[in-house]
Amino acid sequence: MKYYRHFNKKGFTLIELLIIVVIVGILVAVSVPYFAHELEKTRETADIHTMRAAAALGQQFYYEGVVDKKSAEKAGMQWYDAATKDKSNAFAIYIPDKGIFSKKIYDDTIDDGLKAYGKGSNLDGGIDLIGEDGKWIYDPTIDYRKGVCQVSIFPNGDRKRVEVAWKELKKGKIRPFIGNNTNGKGGHYNEDTYPRLIIYIN
Repeated sequence: MKYYRHFNKKGFTLIELLIIVVIVGILVAVSVPYFAHELEKTRETADIHTMRAAAALGQQFYYEGVVDKKSAEKAGMQWYDAATKDKSNAFAIYIPDKGIFSKKIYDDTIDDGLKAYGKGSNLDGGIDLIGEDGKWIYDPTIDYRKGVCQVSIFPNGDRKRVEVAWKELKKGKIRPFIGNNTNGKGGHYNEDTYPRLIIYIN
């Protein structure tokens, strides 16, 4: 004699399926902003690591003797003669994937062969970085995705220093520092206050 088991093959009802869809939708709606925030936080952290690496290379060049126009050009950097000696500086664009400065002449074709490598957008991942002087180093509400890091060595005066700031990569003679003349978490930034990393040299 054969025995057969009868199974209840009843599936989900339409209402149950709708409830599941609603629950999944709520979970997605809650998780997407969280993951977007965490992703942006990672991008901002990467930008800050790039700035610190660029600053370290700038300090190395200073200690290796980049102190004037002649030594700057010999090292492959360019030199800016300011109205006052303490504001004159050697400068170059940092190339993070190689850990070197670009050898390109800083003219209308500065972006030839270079690519922007800024990661952070204006979504604000919460990475607020402020220096000891109260000035912003990195403002997460500013979009850095079109930027590259310019390293400037100020070897003269009482405040010898290395500065790293994000600069927009574009053709033309006007290539603004990112954040200059912009509103951000630190208020309205100008030429003296836009976000940058400053390392003072003793």
